[in-house]
Amino acid sequence: MRYKGEALNTVVTYARSERGWSIALGILLIIAGLLAIAVPFFAGVAASVYFGCLVAIEGVFELVVFSLLRRLPGSAWFLVDGMVSLLVASLILFHWPSSSLWAVGTLVGVSMLFSGIARITLPVRLQVI
Repeated sequence: MRYKGEALNTVVTYARSERGWSIALGILLIIAGLLAIAVPFFAGVAASVYFGCLVAIEGVFELVVFSLLRRLPGSAWFLVDGMVSLLVASLILFHWPSSSLWAVGTLVGVSMLFSGIARITLPVRLQVI
């Protein structure tokens, strides 16, 4: 019970200290939500840019994971995944907004495919050895 009280205290203290930022973020999210409802096309374009940035960040992290695990069998898939993710992110971001209508589903799906392969290959290869 003591830990729950400490955790709650930490959350409340943080919320009080960051109250101004929380209110500002809340206002921005309300404005963004209203704009997304009013003009759905721009919401799709914004989602496309958002996913492009997420895929780029994922690609960088996959390359870091590869650099840490490069001696393990099957780690090359993390390199492939990182390169594919960065390629997908560049296709989304540099061909934006013309790519925004098809990019989210197709390119993010390809990125997730390679991420899944990388996640399955390493444990399977380590178990065999």
